[in-house]
Amino acid sequence: MLDVLTEEAREELIAEAILAAQEAPEPRRNEEVRWKDGESLLLLVVRLPLNATVLNPGSHRIKAHLEAMGEQAAPVESDPFGREAQEMIAGILRSTPGYGLIHGALMRDGQLFPGVITHKGMLVNANTRRCVLEDLGQKYIDVVVLPRDATDREITDLELELQMERDVKQEYTFTARLLFIRELVVDRGMSAEDVGLRLERSIADTPKGRQKARELIEQEMRLLRLINEVVSASRGAIKITKFDDDRQELIEIDQDYERERQRNPMRATRVRNAQLAGLIADLGYKKMRQVTEELIDDYLGDSLCEQTTLGPFVKDLLGNGPARESNEGSEPSGLDLLEGLEESLVSDGPDTAHLFATLAEVPEDGEILLRDEDGNEAAFSRSTVIAGLNAAFSTAIDAKRRDSRAIDKLRAPVVHLSEAAQSIDEARSALSEVAQLDDFDNDGFEAAIGQVRRAIDELLLEREGP
Repeated sequence: MLDVLTEEAREELIAEAILAAQEAPEPRRNEEVRWKDGESLLLLVVRLPLNATVLNPGSHRIKAHLEAMGEQAAPVESDPFGREAQEMIAGILRSTPGYGLIHGALMRDGQLFPGVITHKGMLVNANTRRCVLEDLGQKYIDVVVLPRDATDREITDLELELQMERDVKQEYTFTARLLFIRELVVDRGMSAEDVGLRLERSIADTPKGRQKARELIEQEMRLLRLINEVVSASRGAIKITKFDDDRQELIEIDQDYERERQRNPMRATRVRNAQLAGLIADLGYKKMRQVTEELIDDYLGDSLCEQTTLGPFVKDLLGNGPARESNEGSEPSGLDLLEGLEESLVSDGPDTAHLFATLAEVPEDGEILLRDEDGNEAAFSRSTVIAGLNAAFSTAIDAKRRDSRAIDKLRAPVVHLSEAAQSIDEARSALSEVAQLDDFDNDGFEAAIGQVRRAIDELLLEREGP
């Protein structure tokens, strides 16, 4: 880690570098920056020692990571330019997916584009670039220096502008982008149309284009609301950064809910809760599309009942098991997905809000306590329950798909056997990845093998006849 200089020392080095660049012979290198009200500002490129700059604690690239870290990120709040905070920010940047790409580009091509800093040395952009240069053993970074009167608002505007350009940088993560949008809309009061046009340059500034921009940002805000509901329901066990690869899944959930909520709010909410449970269980967007009220009510419970591990506890998992006094009044904060619905609308089917809450509120390494119909308790690792639920959703989807087909009775046995063979092939492929893991459920696997053998034996007996 580089030495962290005082603010005064950084300002002195920056002033010296600017003077040296101004006195250098022509041609001098300049960079155009879009500044106040869209006007262009031509700034001189200067070469600074790396430690004359500091990483930006307010960068929207790292905001989601800092939010996920909770109290661990306190040094960034209390002393943002101190050594501990700067090391923490550098660690986050080095862990981002695009770090290796930038590392390779700078090692191959060097610094093609200057970064932007304030007169006190804080980087507006190029934070990742600065970390890469340090790792490569470089001593200097090329930058342009903003005017001394640059405000926080103007710096945020410039960060948004720079993110839209394409040079050696990585895109913001999905959740970092959402938090940036929230700040612009909620804190800054920018219209959804203006934010959408700034973020998506391909959208034309026409009445139709502005409507498209507004709809885009409104959807992004709804996706952030979904994420916040899951994070809140988990009481912090699930971090916001978990959703960086889940954009398409969240879009599927949002679109289904928006289509249905005016016609049948109860159905829309029940399906959304089940889909959020599927999101936690890593169901994937293609299967998420198949989660409907019919699937929940007519197939999911039966699919869970077929499982050796979770079968005896299906009623408790789906919210209609034995009463548990310790759970009274303990519904997670933020779980408001049924808020405003009349009691008369409550469904007799699986309680999807309960299913969602059960998965959400348990930490990754935690256990879920379930009861069978006799009141006997058993503790399962969260990963075991999630794997079982994922498999149950898949089985339910396959069963519903089979029932919806008009299969000729004469071909039905062959079709079902072919699908069973395909499922066994998929099980073999999955087994190769987990069979050697310590927490692999060998007992459950052997029980499932027994079920397959039993089904084959009964099938052959049926074929032979009485």
